Amino acid sequence: MQYSHNFRRHRHGRKDAAAFHPAAITPRASSTSSEQDVDDQAESDWSSVEAEADDLCCYISLASAHENDTVLGLGLFAHRRTRRQVRLRLPHDVSFSLDYLDVSAFNTGLQTMANRGREPALVSSSRGQLNAWLPLFVDSKHWTRARPYVESAITALSGVPCAGTFPEIALSVCCSLLTQAAVSLSLGHSKVTERAVQMYGDSHRLLLQLAHEWPELQQVAHRRLRLFLHHPESRLRHVTPSLGDLLHCMLIVDDLEWDDLKDAILPEALRRHVWRQECKGFVFGGTSSDGTAASAAGVLEEWDWFAPDACKVVCFIASYVRKVGRPKDASIQDVMAAFDRNNGRLPKAHEEIAFLCKSLQEASLQTVLDVMGTSYSEEFLAETVLWAVRHGSRQWTGPGSRRDAMAEEGLQGPDDLCPLLHRLQDRKSRKNRKSLRARRSGGSKCHWRPKDHPQMPSTPSLQELEEAAYAAYTHLELQNAMLWSWLVFYDAGWAWWGYGW
Repeated sequence: MQYSHNFRRHRHGRKDAAAFHPAAITPRASSTSSEQDVDDQAESDWSSVEAEADDLCCYISLASAHENDTVLGLGLFAHRRTRRQVRLRLPHDVSFSLDYLDVSAFNTGLQTMANRGREPALVSSSRGQLNAWLPLFVDSKHWTRARPYVESAITALSGVPCAGTFPEIALSVCCSLLTQAAVSLSLGHSKVTERAVQMYGDSHRLLLQLAHEWPELQQVAHRRLRLFLHHPESRLRHVTPSLGDLLHCMLIVDDLEWDDLKDAILPEALRRHVWRQECKGFVFGGTSSDGTAASAAGVLEEWDWFAPDACKVVCFIASYVRKVGRPKDASIQDVMAAFDRNNGRLPKAHEEIAFLCKSLQEASLQTVLDVMGTSYSEEFLAETVLWAVRHGSRQWTGPGSRRDAMAEEGLQGPDDLCPLLHRLQDRKSRKNRKSLRARRSGGSKCHWRPKDHPQMPSTPSLQELEEAAYAAYTHLELQNAMLWSWLVFYDAGWAWWGYGW
């Protein structure tokens, strides 16, 4: 039977959809734009000046990006998809290998490993694995050679080639790659080096070029942002799986900025963080470290212990979008021209991003919001935290809960009047008044009383045991007599029935 063959890698006759299957990157003819559009781009100084950075070459063949037969790209490692990613048809999580790689060297390495019977993956310069590749935008001449490989590389990284049109798949893959890089940099999962920051900028420049080549990317990004902003039911996790991917959509949209989305993004980010922390076993109590105060300061202190990494990734992405991705009064064409004027490099970005990541390591929630340029009062921030706990806890949003009612009730955000905080303070004050009243009354109603246990029956006498045994014997004799009478009657009836027949 087909579904029983190789059951570890197949299910019902199909390949495992969660695993990443490396494949050679093949060029495809694209009909969305002509080569004249590429030539009509502003010829930047980068194409007329010799490359200043010697590290922009393949780490295997040492071929430079300016050679006519070289197509340089980013060496990546695609992880196995989780059950949630398979269910929602999301792309693979991808991490940088911090190596530039030529497409011919990548295809040759995969073929060599497959012929040797090993896992089709290359070894990076840091002795890690490398099983995916994404083309790089260096200049217009290099993009002319790299453009035919775009669709094949992005389709391989998506894991779901039939999930939608190519612009939707390309936007999901690029935003997911940028989000994974932002998580590694902001949370300290990897060292903030100049090479890591530059590859983050390379991914940003590739997204801008894809949006220029396929204008449908901007339409898809604009639709996702508008749905999240104007329809609260679309802020649920099964509709918008990743807030980081959503924020990176602002890199290719002109009419929306961070100030337009922050009031809707921050409460939802806190609400989702409550779910993550409760899945890890943490519980939010709503009191300070001494366990007595139910004030706004106590709620924020408890939150910093409960979720120390909350909103740090959102802060990193928002800061990058405000300062580099979408500066004030700058269009997408201006950002592309700024990249090209600096030879594809981010000007002074390494020092700023390194300082930002260092300041976020031990920052509290209030400090993180100040870095994002969002000023909340202490009471309103505590109200936002309590709202996130109320609507993000597993007992409210677990399996079988009424998600529609929850969306109608509170996904618009907390109220400025802080009803949850005042309710918590009133409950704590009533509890304190009750305990104080009990102490003042002398404790007559609060003393400890042992539990009343039922008395054990006394030991039966010899006469009682004899009477119980005689009663049991009489009952047994009666049962035996009834059984014998029934057998005799049954045999007689059977003989009569056989004689009559």
